[in-house]
Amino acid sequence: MATSAQAGAVAAAADRDAGPDTLHLDGDRVRLTWGRTDAGWRAVRVRTRTRRGWRELPGALGEYGLTHHAGAEPPDAQQVRREEAGTHHAFLPAEAAVEGTSQGKAVVFRHTHPLGTLEARWRIDGRHPHDVRVTLTWTAAQDGWVSLRTPTLCALAEQDLAFGCVPGGWYGHEANPDLRMAAEYGHGLPAVPHLFYDDLATTLAPVLSTTEGLTLAAVAEPGMARDPYAADRVTHRDVRLALSTRDRAGRLTPHLARPILGRADSRCTAGDRRVLDFRFTLTDADWFEALRHAATDVYGFGRYLELAANKHALTERLARIQGTYIADPVLSQWLTDEYEGTTIGAQKYNGFVQGAEKDAMKNSDIGAMWGLAAATSDALLERDRLPYVRNFKLAQQQTAAGHYRGALKGQYYLFKSDRFVEEGNPNAEIADYVEPLATAYYVITDLAHILLFQPGDAELKGRIRLAADHLADAQKADGSWEVATDKEPPHAVTYPHLTEDLRPTWYGLLVAHHALGDRRYLDGAVRGADWYVTHAVERARYLGSTGDSGFRMDLSLSQGIQGLLDLADATGERRYRDAAIEVARLHTTWIYTHPAPSTEPRTRAGATYEAWQLTQLGLQKEQNASAPGNGPILLSSFAGTYLRIHRLTGDPLFRDMARAAALGRDAFVAEAPGVHSYYWVSFTGGIGSFPHHAWWQIGWILDYLLEEVRTRSGDRISFPRGYFTPKVGGQLTYGFAPGRVHGTPATLRIPPRLLTADTPHAETLGALATGGDRLFALVLNSSARPLTATVTVDPALAHPDGPRTITGIRAVSGRLTAADAPRFTVALKPHGIAVVALDLAE
Repeated sequence: MATSAQAGAVAAAADRDAGPDTLHLDGDRVRLTWGRTDAGWRAVRVRTRTRRGWRELPGALGEYGLTHHAGAEPPDAQQVRREEAGTHHAFLPAEAAVEGTSQGKAVVFRHTHPLGTLEARWRIDGRHPHDVRVTLTWTAAQDGWVSLRTPTLCALAEQDLAFGCVPGGWYGHEANPDLRMAAEYGHGLPAVPHLFYDDLATTLAPVLSTTEGLTLAAVAEPGMARDPYAADRVTHRDVRLALSTRDRAGRLTPHLARPILGRADSRCTAGDRRVLDFRFTLTDADWFEALRHAATDVYGFGRYLELAANKHALTERLARIQGTYIADPVLSQWLTDEYEGTTIGAQKYNGFVQGAEKDAMKNSDIGAMWGLAAATSDALLERDRLPYVRNFKLAQQQTAAGHYRGALKGQYYLFKSDRFVEEGNPNAEIADYVEPLATAYYVITDLAHILLFQPGDAELKGRIRLAADHLADAQKADGSWEVATDKEPPHAVTYPHLTEDLRPTWYGLLVAHHALGDRRYLDGAVRGADWYVTHAVERARYLGSTGDSGFRMDLSLSQGIQGLLDLADATGERRYRDAAIEVARLHTTWIYTHPAPSTEPRTRAGATYEAWQLTQLGLQKEQNASAPGNGPILLSSFAGTYLRIHRLTGDPLFRDMARAAALGRDAFVAEAPGVHSYYWVSFTGGIGSFPHHAWWQIGWILDYLLEEVRTRSGDRISFPRGYFTPKVGGQLTYGFAPGRVHGTPATLRIPPRLLTADTPHAETLGALATGGDRLFALVLNSSARPLTATVTVDPALAHPDGPRTITGIRAVSGRLTAADAPRFTVALKPHGIAVVALDLAE
């Protein structure tokens, strides 16, 4: 047996297949065997070493392919995506040789075709022995459009498939003959050849796992895909790489294509060269481990955290959003209107809404609104915002008798026509509809958020019960709901092609149980969650919450994670926690893990950046409908949820993805108001068409920071958590009840400028002991390097009842290096925490 030191060695007589017509590429973990046939050299055995010894992947083949289009004009783009463009030439290479290289031994195949010559160089990766590096080099002999393809190392039988995916594209345990549902909704693998491009693919590694527990992935090497911001302009749409789970012949195999016919570099003249550099990963680990390997080992995901440096602390941004943006009704586009005799308030919404005449209004993170007001004692919020938002939420609910009594009237209010409507779909004639998920979110959950802060509000309780009863009545016998039904009789199903509501609609009943204590709501939530686990989680089929994309899977997938975690807490059932982890694993395929982090120079708007500052790596997609033009989004509502999953699993990938989403993103923040852009392509353009999104930013940043506090303190600091916010992710609400700081009851206290650090790498949060005689300063190092931070305290803001005097300063945890009120200095480890207690007196 070869040792790791012998990885890459090629033996002409390694085993029973030895002979003059056999070649081997033998490593410590991988063995490939080729045999000469009349048609050329083909793969005859593909093996990987496991804990149970050497095991063989089925369907060894080794066929190569090249797609060529001879016309002067590029082929039809839709035909290219559907693998119907050009002429595909499949072959086995005619020549093979063993060559020595600086990286060890290699097997080199060559094949001459009338269109050109292909060279394929195979070698074991010395650092990652489960990987076989392959470099394809094509030299054109004729003019035309060319697409190189990964060789079909193994063609799996359909019955051998356990799970497969193109990350960010489609997922499943079986093929789906409905191409629309597979390719657009991600429900199963397309049953026919179909390409998915690198502007939407989040990890550049199609993966297939077999029923025998083996996994094969094809991972594109860094540099093969488009750079979304090359040099000095947005190049996000200049796609260069396609991924699939089938080759051009329709065989089940991880497949890459580069260039893409009709796209960059695909036009060749005689003598031109094109290269496709990739690796096959062969292992007995599952698909998730193959994805992790591609993201962390091949693309160096963790290096982003080594490079990321904040220009502004997240807590400083929160202060700017609150003091500059939210407080300014013009900047935040705050509006009030009279509706049925009540003044309602919300922010203007400038995106698409069916029937709108630039008059749509919407609120977003209700929990963040009430939580921020409580934690900062903000009189403007308490007096001029929250009462009108409460009125808006009550006005959204249908209270009149009828089929939809208790349901949501609509997410958006149109002030010109005095009505509530749903978002709708700009690409289809969709009638106004009622969505059970919307009632669960925008009535039950939002009102329950307010109830956390106003527990004696009888009207809120009555409204929650009205909505919960409607939701329970709409629940089918099997525990599920319809996706949506028409507002008008006969209340027909609005989206006939969406036969299952693959979303956590049941969460509304769980929240109602928590708010009202009614056991039948918990029973309904359990029935709904059981259906969800069976039909969504176990099948890897999900829907999203954005109506304008036809409810295709979107950023809201992380709500399934948090909902299941909350249900596990409510029931004590571990199966819901396990299901939450499975949803979280799949959600990582919604996070970009490319391009590889880099310090290469970039120029934007006359300023110089390093590439990591403008990267898409670490950001999630909103949906596949918006991402081709806009890239991913900066709204990282999954960050806190990922830290909760990290604490459950110990998996560092979730922690690192949470941090990468939150840190070093100043190139996307509008300087004055402190709000980040929604879409990546907007950079510092600010909130754009979605002024209400600032509240979601406040919510996810607070959730992330408080989960970092809990994680880094080893659970010695924690605050009660509310419900997740509709509709963007799993971020939770805080500030409605005291938590504990190293055993002392304390409430969250974060008014702007209470704690000011002298470095943007330090995050500062306050917690006031319930007795009012002590303020805890929680100081976090957001960088991967040791940090010394000096924090200045404003004692006038320490207590909601008025100024206090600081009478003593001491370290509770971490290292206090200096203290001279109102300042102290702490020394912090990389991504560390220090807790400093400040004694207060009137």
